[in-house]
Amino acid sequence: MRYRQARMRRQTAAGAVETTSWIPEVFAVVGGVVDLCDDDVWTRGWEVLGVSSEVLEEAPDWRKAIRGHRKQTGDALPRGSS
Repeated sequence: MRYRQARMRRQTAAGAVETTSWIPEVFAVVGGVVDLCDDDVWTRGWEVLGVSSEVLEEAPDWRKAIRGHRKQTGDALPRGSS
């Protein structure tokens, strides 16, 4: 499955919230409305505002990337050990 980065907006009681996420290419259509899942919690009604021309062949593994960054920078070490 191919993915594109999309900028999206959702209305809440407190106002508008915007986010950017990699979504399946089939849903990356400006003006479309998608549901997003973050940590097993779904939020409905995200309007796609813009779509990047860049394409990824598989979804990014953000947890793996964050772990790698922490190991490289020392952020994974317990406090006081640096």
